[in-house]
Amino acid sequence: MRGKLLIIVVVIALLAGGGVVAWRQTHKTTPVSKPIGSSQQTRPSTTPPASGSQPSNEAPKTYQVKVYFSKHSESDNDPSAVFAVNRTTNNLGVAKFTIGQVLLGPTASEHAAGYFTTARLRSDASNCSGQDFKITITNGTATLQFCRSFDHLGVVADGQAKSELEATLKQFSSVKKVIILNKNGNCEFDLSGMDLC
Repeated sequence: MRGKLLIIVVVIALLAGGGVVAWRQTHKTTPVSKPIGSSQQTRPSTTPPASGSQPSNEAPKTYQVKVYFSKHSESDNDPSAVFAVNRTTNNLGVAKFTIGQVLLGPTASEHAAGYFTTARLRSDASNCSGQDFKITITNGTATLQFCRSFDHLGVVADGQAKSELEATLKQFSSVKKVIILNKNGNCEFDLSGMDLC
């Protein structure tokens, strides 16, 4: 008798447990989405900091960034006059991306509109494992070091190139100062011979 009673209790417990599981499966709750514009929702920044990491569980976002070029005739006699064009990237390493874009130069339509760059590297050997340049950002200072020889085209052209590179990096809120070094670690655009940059 006791054995039968134990079996009946076990069967009742199993049936009750199965009922709870079945009830949970049919009554799942889903979180309610907040509408766009809700105070609880935050939108991603359209321009990330110049360096950082993106959580691996998120899909890549695209970012609008600016690349600065010189422009005829405004920059011809004023090397500091640079003008922004837009680029889009899904690469969070936006500082490296934008400097790469300066070195690539303007698109055909931008060139036709008068944009140009004097920032050019030679095709000599890289001393950074094949890279053209490397960038570090520390305490508000971006240090751009070329890994190949820079193609100096004259004093005005050097001024234009320096202005293009500095303006491109200073668009990022994390960059307050820019230091540009040659492949040997000396100041790229210092003509004084005192290595001031």
